[in-house]
Amino acid sequence: MAPRRRCPVCRSRQWHKEPSSGLIACSEGHILQNYRNETTTEAEDLGGAHAMLKRTIKSGRKKAEDLGLGRANPQLYHGARGTYLYYQCLQLIFRKQIAALTKLWNLPSEFELICRDIWALNLTLLPEHPPPEPYHYVHGENAGSQDDDDQDPSSDVNDEDGDEDGILATLQADTSSESELEGEDGDGLGRGEPKQTRKKRSPDLNKYRSVTTTIAVLMLACWTMRVPVMFRDFISAIEAYDLPYLDPVRLLPPTMVAHLTKAKIQSLSMQRPPRTLTLHNLTSRLAKKMHASFDVFTPELNAAPLLWRVIRVLGGNPTLYQLTKQLACILSLPLSVSYMLAPGLERLKASDPEHHVYDHVPVEVGFVAVTIIALKMVYGLDGEDRVHSDPGDPGLSLPAIDEYLEYVGRLSEKDITERNTMFSSESQMSVGDLNDVMLDEYVSFCERALLGGENDGDGVVAKYFPLKGREWTDLPDSETAIPCGKMQGSRPDEDGKGVRPGEKYKVFIGSDGGGSVAAGLETLVRRGAGYIKVSEEDIFSVTERCERRLLSWWKKQRKNTRNRKQSQIRTKH
Repeated sequence: MAPRRRCPVCRSRQWHKEPSSGLIACSEGHILQNYRNETTTEAEDLGGAHAMLKRTIKSGRKKAEDLGLGRANPQLYHGARGTYLYYQCLQLIFRKQIAALTKLWNLPSEFELICRDIWALNLTLLPEHPPPEPYHYVHGENAGSQDDDDQDPSSDVNDEDGDEDGILATLQADTSSESELEGEDGDGLGRGEPKQTRKKRSPDLNKYRSVTTTIAVLMLACWTMRVPVMFRDFISAIEAYDLPYLDPVRLLPPTMVAHLTKAKIQSLSMQRPPRTLTLHNLTSRLAKKMHASFDVFTPELNAAPLLWRVIRVLGGNPTLYQLTKQLACILSLPLSVSYMLAPGLERLKASDPEHHVYDHVPVEVGFVAVTIIALKMVYGLDGEDRVHSDPGDPGLSLPAIDEYLEYVGRLSEKDITERNTMFSSESQMSVGDLNDVMLDEYVSFCERALLGGENDGDGVVAKYFPLKGREWTDLPDSETAIPCGKMQGSRPDEDGKGVRPGEKYKVFIGSDGGGSVAAGLETLVRRGAGYIKVSEEDIFSVTERCERRLLSWWKKQRKNTRNRKQSQIRTKH
C-alpha cells in the first residue's frame, strides 16, 4: 500500500477520525481541511435526501478461511511440485511415442536406449533445469500447503492500516509524486538509486520443454542410427494418429491429470501437427548443444535413400538421380542436421569462408531445390523448348517435357486418393467423395483418433458402424517401381538449331511474391513442397540461393580454365 499523505503543518502521517464530528485529524490534532464525513442520521437532520454511507448486507455464508480451506484447489500442484509433475507427464508421453514408433517402423530395441540418452542430455541442456522431487511431499509432510511462489500476495496485510474502515483511502492520492519530491523522508528508494526489476523468465523455455521437443529427440535418435527418415515422416505419423502427439493428455493416467493445472494441460495439449521448419530448428539446436557441451557428434544423414525418394516423387529416373547427386556435390550441400556440424569447405585463400551462408535448411529441402535445378538445366522450364543435339547428352535419357509434366500431374492426382493424403489436415476432400471402402477406412481412422485405438469404449463403433473387413487398396508400391520407366527418352535433334540445355538459364527471385513463373516449374515446386511439407516460397528461396552459388562456381571454373590455357601458351613459347 502506498504511503499516506503528510500533514502540511507537522509532517505527521498518523491520521484518525473524530467520531463525533466526522473530521480527520493528525496525531498532533491538526484538522484536515476540506474534508468532512457525515452519517445517515446527520444527513436526515439537515434535510438531505441521500445517504452518505453504503448499506452493507451480511450473509449467513461462512468464508472459506473459516472452514479451513484455501482459495486454491488443494488437488492441483503448483510451483516446483507442479513443474516436476509436468516433466513426469512429458516423459510418459515420450515413452509412449518411442513404443509406437518402434512398432510402426520396426525399429530395433537399441532405439529406445538411444532415445533415453538423448532425452537425458536434452533435460541437462535446458535453460532452466527440471526441479527435483520436493522432499517434504515424498515423505508426506506439509501435504496441504502450497509452494512459496504460489501464495497469494494479497494475504500479507499491513498491521497499521488494518484499523481503518476504508474511509481514509482518499488520503493515498498523489502519493507517488510526493514521495519523489520527499525521497529522503520516505521509505522507498531515493531519486538517484536504481529500481529493482523482477527477473524475467526465459521466453524460449516453454518451446524447449513442449511435446514438440520429444519429436526432435526422436528425429535425432533416427539420425544417430542412420535411419533414412524425413521430418514429413513424423508429421504423417502424427496426422494418422499412429504417433501420440495430438491431444496426448487423454493417454495419461487420470491420477496424474487430476493434479495438473489448466496452464499445464494446455502446454501438453497439441491441436495441430508441428511444422517442418520448427522441428528442424529444435533438432539442429539440440545437436549443436550436445556437440558443444558433451562432444557428442551426430553423424550425417543417410542421404542416398532420401534423395531417391525425392526423385521418385518428382517422377524422375536414375539419370535424374545421378545429375542431382553431381550438382549436390558441386554445391557442397550439407548432409548434417546442422551446418555447423558439417565439414568445412576447402579454403584456397585466407578470405575463403569455412561454411556457406544460408545452409541452415532441412536436407530434404536442399534435395528438392537441387533436383529442380537439374530439371531446369535439362528442360529449361521457362516456356521455351530445349534442343538436344549432342548424342551423349544425359538429358536424352529423360522423356520429353510434355510427357514428363503430364506424368507428374497424374502422380499428384493419384496422391489425393491415398490413405495418408486423404486423412491429412491439408486435405480438401469431403465425405461425399468417399466410396464404400474409403468410408470404412475413415470410420476406423475416427475410432483410432477419437477413442485412442485401444478400445471402442462401450462398443459404439462396432454397434453402429459394423465393418465387413474390406481390404484397402493403395497405389502400387512405387518404392520398387522405377518412375518414368514406361516412358521413352528423347531423341537427338539432327538440325541442332535452338536453345541447348543449360543455355539461357533463368534465375527467379524467391522473395518476389508478385512474380510469375512458367506452369511447368510451378507444378514441380508445388509437388516438391507438398511432399516435404514446406511452403512454395521456401523452395523458391533455397533454389535461388543454390543457383547463384552454382553460377559463382561456374565463373570460377571458367576463370581457372582460362588461366590454365594462358599458362600453357606461355610455356610453349
